[in-house]
Amino acid sequence: MFKLRKIHKWLALIVGVQILLWGISGLYMTIVDIDIIHGDHLVKDISPSIISSESINPIPQSILDEFNDEDKNKALTNISLRNIAGTAYYQLRARRKSILIEAISGKKPSEISKLEIETQVKQFYAGDAELKSLELLNRYPSEIGGRKRTVWQAQFDDSFNSTLYFDSSTGRLISKRTDLWRTFDFLWMLHIMDYRSREDIENNIFRLFAVLSLVFTFIGWLLLYLRLNNPTRMTIAMKAKEDSPSKWLLIIRKTHRWIAVLVSIQLFLWIAGGVTFTFMDMREAGGNFIYKNTPKDVISSVIDHKTILESYPKATKITQYSQLGKTFAKIFFNQQSVILNQSFEVVEKLTKEQIKLVAMSRYAGKGEILAIDKMTDHTDENYQFSLPHWRLTFDDEYYSRIYLSEDTGQFLATRTDTWKIFDFFMMVHFMDYWERGDFNNGLVIFFALVLVFFSLSGLLLLNQSFSKNDFLRIINKILYKKKIALEIRLGNGKIEHVEVSKYEILFDTLKRLNYRPKSQCGGASECRQCWVKQKNNNSGKTTIILSCQTIVTKDLAIELK
Repeated sequence: MFKLRKIHKWLALIVGVQILLWGISGLYMTIVDIDIIHGDHLVKDISPSIISSESINPIPQSILDEFNDEDKNKALTNISLRNIAGTAYYQLRARRKSILIEAISGKKPSEISKLEIETQVKQFYAGDAELKSLELLNRYPSEIGGRKRTVWQAQFDDSFNSTLYFDSSTGRLISKRTDLWRTFDFLWMLHIMDYRSREDIENNIFRLFAVLSLVFTFIGWLLLYLRLNNPTRMTIAMKAKEDSPSKWLLIIRKTHRWIAVLVSIQLFLWIAGGVTFTFMDMREAGGNFIYKNTPKDVISSVIDHKTILESYPKATKITQYSQLGKTFAKIFFNQQSVILNQSFEVVEKLTKEQIKLVAMSRYAGKGEILAIDKMTDHTDENYQFSLPHWRLTFDDEYYSRIYLSEDTGQFLATRTDTWKIFDFFMMVHFMDYWERGDFNNGLVIFFALVLVFFSLSGLLLLNQSFSKNDFLRIINKILYKKKIALEIRLGNGKIEHVEVSKYEILFDTLKRLNYRPKSQCGGASECRQCWVKQKNNNSGKTTIILSCQTIVTKDLAIELK
């Protein structure tokens, strides 16, 4: 038990502060609602505006010619039409190319004026604070990615320094930031210990501390188990000390121990989850390489947008895509949608055979389809997706399950057995055993709060348990190797003389020499049963000392009981 306590103590010195930081950062993330962190409360809920057929013209052929069907990275795969700040725009996308043009002129937009962006700010901002500054920045600030392109920054004079960012060409709202988000971002950096990009959970610093913390927590478990199964008897000497300052140390130690009974299992699971996340192959867990990153079908012909708008005058967005060599248009209006083919006919939902063809045209793994199921109920794999949808199971090395939407065959997610492990530890990490995605629930908030108090009490005990002699002991063993003469008088009258390292703990010395001093607390100075008599060779007087609290710094003569 004494050796376990020493290992626990030194590991606490290494990981104790980081565990406290994990607790504080986790508590903040659970207490502050994630929607508030994202700044959703800063903007009004503005319904998409209707696209007028008079506000668009066909996409110029010169723009379409900028895409190359022979180059998979520059082949046109998606066209969207929507209003941004009252103006209709076409967005044309390839795998590694994107072009935005005004739908009426066919030209790429120029930078929007300050007067126009002020109108956008008033339209979107939901708060009542004054606009403090409106500035066109030469590049994105680091808090929204740091890209090398201009952006409008609107800062407001409120308590949390709210900031809105708008696209300099279209006036589109790009992002929202407040001091709540900035605090979250800083704490996230401390949480994953990535002090550069603040997004890499597979960095070596985090891995080292996660593993050490797991060992530290496990040893704490063992000490707790041993203590609860071998309770310390309070001796008369211990009771006599209750009026001394050490009484508070005993209270803190007992409090720490009983909090450990409550929180230690969850702390172990949190850290075990962190170890799993940092060492897990996230690419395999996500499974997107099996399906999502394969090239999308190329749009060979564009469906006329004006004709679509004549049939659907309340459309707020039109998206064109290609599937199995044919172009389709998905029209959004009144919180619903329809899909048209190139003949402007409404397409019914995909059949099982069509879903199979869609999946095999995109599947990049090495396996055959085992089963195709239409999912009408939620499971622990598909709880994030609206019903119904399709699930295709493959017999590849990952036992992949690919989920596709019912209407368009749109990719939803890939699930693998590695993902199931990831999902389990995410559930345990958030302590959300019901919805499997809410980390603002009351249970995790309570345990995060308890963890903070647990860590603070542990650091107080750590501060009390360490002295300069602990470090001098190590320095002496490595560099100086000074020895101290120790005289041990045994109960049978025999006297032994030994040399011990300077700054060594007497309790540790006696154990090493196989004298095994009596103790129920493993050297925690709680039971006070490891006492020995110290003899003054000059005066001949003896005093009672605790061997677990005695540091050998000079020649010493003791008498064992």
